[in-house]
Amino acid sequence: GDLVKIKWTTFASKRRADRFFPGSGAGCDAPGLVVDKLGTIVKVMFPERPGKAITFVETHLEVINEPRNN
Repeated sequence: GDLVKIKWTTFASKRRADRFFPGSGAGCDAPGLVVDKLGTIVKVMFPERPGKAITFVETHLEVINEPRNN
């Protein structure tokens, strides 16, 4: 899957990141791996939350690195 990070549109949305990454500080800017996609809904796994996927609307994510097709 793609390597992505969350787009923060406001400071309030960044503050709400504590819900996903409690006590991780800068961890809310960490990249995550897309594990599933259905239409515009994307499931992402982050290293700070091993084994737990977080669901986002595709427009709330920024692709950092797309996989190569060899």
